[in-house]
Amino acid sequence: MMKLVFTQKQEITKASQLTSPQRQQLEKAGEKYDGKSHAVKIRLQKPDDYNVEDPSFAGMCYYYKIMEGNIYKYDAWMYKRDSGTFFKAGTTEIVGEIIQFDPSIYDEVLRNKIGMAMVEANLLPKKSSTYKKFKEMLNE
Repeated sequence: MMKLVFTQKQEITKASQLTSPQRQQLEKAGEKYDGKSHAVKIRLQKPDDYNVEDPSFAGMCYYYKIMEGNIYKYDAWMYKRDSGTFFKAGTTEIVGEIIQFDPSIYDEVLRNKIGMAMVEANLLPKKSSTYKKFKEMLNE
């Protein structure tokens, strides 16, 4: 079984960094996060620290390509420190999320592969509820 690898980390600070599919992904990820539809520009605006419902991901928005060997398989968005969304490569088809640091993937095999890749990339904190499980799977 080929493993997944998080590559090409980018901190996203402005809409001009993104391709059209990436903009669509970020909008969809935001909607999944808080149930509200906001343009990328709003998601990346300076955060209002006094507004608990602030839609901004600024200062904590990262994009990765997930590769399997030399095949580009998934796009990963990580935001708000403990949240994220996974998409099939280059599409707006969601395959899973990150909820309170832990991968929540609909397909169990994919969940395990992404979880192990997150551990290897130091993207899953040791305090998360699934870290130990994925770390042990890596060592098998």
